[in-house]
Amino acid sequence: MSSWGADRLSPRIQRTATVTLLERAQRVELASMEDPEFNRLLESARFGINSVHRLTTESVAVLSTLLSMAATGGVLFTLSPVLLPLLVLIAAPARGARPSPPGGGTGCGRPRRTGPIR
Repeated sequence: MSSWGADRLSPRIQRTATVTLLERAQRVELASMEDPEFNRLLESARFGINSVHRLTTESVAVLSTLLSMAATGGVLFTLSPVLLPLLVLIAAPARGARPSPPGGGTGCGRPRRTGPIR
């Protein structure tokens, strides 16, 4: 469901942002189109429009996760109210837990072996 929502929302929001940018750029005087500062601002606005897709996708994913957690909490509460704190313990990150390093390395500074062991 979350991908369906993101697939429907993202193009609409992106189109609205693009149309707004083009309407505002259209109102600018022709002389300022050659100004490097204006071009820098216009390029950063285009970058912002391109990041709208990622923002929409992540927002829908967070909302979907929260709804799933609420549904799971409802089921656990129905089964036994004692199980509800367990859901909180499962969802809370472990103290001192670190995310894995980029690239899926071992985190010890050495590259991961991919060949046969000798």
